Amino acid sequence: MNWLKQGKWIAGGFGLTVLLMGTISLVSYRNTLALRQRAAEVEVTYEIIDNLANLYANMAVAESGRRGYIKTGSPSELSRHRRAIALMQSNWQLLAKQLENGTDFEREMVTQIGDLMYRRIALFNQSIAIYKSDRSDDISQDAITVKSVEVRDKFQNLLTYLQASQKRNLRSSIASSRDSIRENSLLGLLGTFISFGIICGVYFLIFWQEKRRQKSDEIHRLLLQEKELSDLKIQLFSMISHEFRTPLTVILSASQLLENGLKDAEQSSRKNLYRIQSSVKLMNQFLTDILILTRAESGNLSCQLEPLDI
Repeated sequence: MNWLKQGKWIAGGFGLTVLLMGTISLVSYRNTLALRQRAAEVEVTYEIIDNLANLYANMAVAESGRRGYIKTGSPSELSRHRRAIALMQSNWQLLAKQLENGTDFEREMVTQIGDLMYRRIALFNQSIAIYKSDRSDDISQDAITVKSVEVRDKFQNLLTYLQASQKRNLRSSIASSRDSIRENSLLGLLGTFISFGIICGVYFLIFWQEKRRQKSDEIHRLLLQEKELSDLKIQLFSMISHEFRTPLTVILSASQLLENGLKDAEQSSRKNLYRIQSSVKLMNQFLTDILILTRAESGNLSCQLEPLDI
């Protein structure tokens, strides 16, 4: 029976530990999935920031190639300008794809950046066309340069603002990832401590139950020993009572015989015989009382009620 109780305690503690660890594992798994998603978002954010930097750099290269071609007429500068324009368009298309699931504001900014980019590309083409038709037309080139600088400033402001927005998102994702990692660590530690506490609690309960069982067995053993001692005491007193009553009976019988044989004896002799008989009867009653008290103490004395005429 005790082993059955201990088995129940062990099974209950094991089940509770498994349930706790399963819950912690489920929460940790969800945090891990969220952490992976944030890691993917961080990677995309880094790519967006890098793409914005490349877009601005290619814009600067395109501007540099245009100016070099207008000043020197070198075909290599024109080729550099056109390669930079192609890279700009590729960067913008990639940016639009990266932010297609972004907020409405981010998509609107990508659209505005594309409009400004193509406006500046159109100004580049117009400047190159004027140079090819009339290389001495500096007035038209200056006017185009003023418009190009104005568009460039707006373009740069939008890129800077979008980069700052992405950096804020990046910091927020990194902070959330750190919180998730910290939460997973705390959950692991908490699960370990709670499991350890449950195991210690089950061990303590089993130890307590074992102590109680040992104490109960000890009390039961002492009760059996006490009962054996009580039975031995009853047997001893019964034997003593029997051994004493036998000579007392002999004494009483002998005194009665003497009393019958000494009817004409002196009064003093008869008086001594009466004393012997009364002492024997008193001793016999005393032994009976001791035996009754011994049985009463051991619980072997039964009560039998009888009607009594008062």
